[in-house]
Order: sequence, then C-alpha cells, then structure tokens
Amino acid sequence: LTMVGVLEGHGDAVWGLAFNPTGDRLVSCSADGTVRIWDPRVSQHP
Repeated sequence: LTMVGVLEGHGDAVWGLAFNPTGDRLVSCSADGTVRIWDPRVSQHP
C-alpha cells in the first residue's frame, strides 16, 4: 500500500469513512462529535 494523502482536522479518533457515489466527496465522522466532508482530490474541506 502507498499513502497518497493525509486528511487532518478531527480532534479525536475517526470512527467511519464513506465516499459519495461519484467519488468526489469523502465523509468522515469522529469521536469528537464532528462530521467532515472532504474533497479527496485535494485533501481538504471543500
């Protein structure tokens, strides 16, 4: 496996990840009570 990027932003452990059907958004949920939506092509929040 090769790491291609790092998404930083949650303050605690990430519990889940899911891509949308087109693959242009990634949603993560964390033990810190937040849900974040990412653009995986640029490793940041859209």
